Amino acid sequence: MDELATTRWGRSFDDLASELASGTITRRRALKLAGAALLGVAGGLGVAAREAKAAPPTCPAGTRTGCVVACTNTTKQCACIRTTEGTRACVHKCCSLRSCNSSSQCYRGEVCIKTGCCREGIQKCVSLCTEPIPLYCGST
Repeated sequence: MDELATTRWGRSFDDLASELASGTITRRRALKLAGAALLGVAGGLGVAAREAKAAPPTCPAGTRTGCVVACTNTTKQCACIRTTEGTRACVHKCCSLRSCNSSSQCYRGEVCIKTGCCREGIQKCVSLCTEPIPLYCGST
């Protein structure tokens, strides 16, 4: 949460609690302070949601693709590969057992790898780095 929203929410909530305890608050003032406190929380939640939405894993600019080219914007072990369609993609560093000629033959969240990372250059379906690590990766 940003500091401004936290401060605003805290002050409104504190004012409301203090005046309720002392019995010196009008209904109108109570509603006003409660509304300000709720808006402060809602604003802070919006900031937190924007901060949580990180950039997706990407292939580093100006590099080639391959099994050892690490993707950026991720803490996962992902490689920048070339798909059979010619696009670059960040994928988990493990191959399924399913051969393919195009990504349309793979499951949702997978692409068909053109880069020779899977056994002697055989084209296989691999899971995108934005997806959870698939079971075929084992414990890696």
